[in-house]
Amino acid sequence: MRHHRLAWVAAVSAMTALPFAPVTAQAAVPARALTPSDVVAPTVVKHVSTDVDGDGTRDSISLTYLGANQFTLTATTTKGTSASVTFTSVVDPDHGTAGSAWYGASAMDGRKGSELIVKRNTPDSILSGGPTALSVYTWRSGKLVAEAAPATPKGKVWVVNDDGSPARGYRFFSSHGHRYVDASWLKAVSNRTGWKGSVVRSVWRHGAWVKVSTRSTKTLTWGSWSIAGPRLLLGQVNVDVNGDSRPDLVSFYQNGIRHYVVKVATGKKTVEQGFAAEDAGFVGAAALDAVPGAELIVKTEWETPLWKVLTWRDGKLTSLPGPNAHAGSAGVWAGAGDETVTNYTTSVEDGKHYVTETWKADESDIAHVKKWVWQANGWTTVSDWTQVTLTDDQVRAIHWRGFTAADPVTP
Repeated sequence: MRHHRLAWVAAVSAMTALPFAPVTAQAAVPARALTPSDVVAPTVVKHVSTDVDGDGTRDSISLTYLGANQFTLTATTTKGTSASVTFTSVVDPDHGTAGSAWYGASAMDGRKGSELIVKRNTPDSILSGGPTALSVYTWRSGKLVAEAAPATPKGKVWVVNDDGSPARGYRFFSSHGHRYVDASWLKAVSNRTGWKGSVVRSVWRHGAWVKVSTRSTKTLTWGSWSIAGPRLLLGQVNVDVNGDSRPDLVSFYQNGIRHYVVKVATGKKTVEQGFAAEDAGFVGAAALDAVPGAELIVKTEWETPLWKVLTWRDGKLTSLPGPNAHAGSAGVWAGAGDETVTNYTTSVEDGKHYVTETWKADESDIAHVKKWVWQANGWTTVSDWTQVTLTDDQVRAIHWRGFTAADPVTP
């Protein structure tokens, strides 16, 4: 769920003697007077391309961390017009990198173009896991401006909670030529076998959201949360997926409740692969097998954990079987279980592609290591499980669940 998503950081450093290396997290600025060591250089922590001005072409969007919990969001259109806004969002390295201030991009209101959504994290929202206050920015007359929120059962606010009860969120839809949004506040009842609460509906009229109705509701399904209706663009990478040595645009979307889409635009064709997950996160791209082209890695379950790896085969995206059977069935990419940490490391030795899994219990310095090689279109065991005692630095390195690759591309 959301707090587990924030706790994940992908390991991207080079290998040491063991199949992982220390991960440097973005440090939060303490609540005290700044010293020279506290000041960080402005760093782009998220970049996507999406149409913000509504002309049908993809514009360049960047989120830059300035340090001291300050961010700048910049949109540069294909016509060369650029606009920026600055906002505050607390960065806590124990719960994610500065890039987690990005929430997504989606065509929400009644005007053409995508809105840009960022999280306004506070210490309380980070520790509790929700609710999360958002800011929504939209393109108007060559500038990025804050869009006023529609009415909700709890006031005119942009607030979501996708990690429990009450569920708070927004569902956007069009009907008879008009753009609507249902803003909900739903509380779990009967051990979450049902939900009840209120939904406020607004219509986009004269450049603003106008309230049209309020209703009480009961449902047996999960309440509306997050930003639903149009696809929510979570992240992108440019990487060669189909093996033709040219970069492809890979986009990762949330497409409604518990459903996600990976989209690859190669220039000649566009291919999509959808899947269901409780809460998925895009790890990025790396070459895992011996077939030309990078694989796309998505984390689909946070406690076990589980990953989905997509690869290009015969003009389609298909799942690349994993080497492991932690989850009870062969061919999965799985961790060792809850209260453990897991890392997959990729390597190439003498032209052969290897994957090494390392896992350990949360409170232990004993790591369990196994290695496979890619041959005959599958993974073959090279060495079975062995145990290694870790140093303190190595324990800290494997603290984060994820993949380690020599040349990763991360969103």
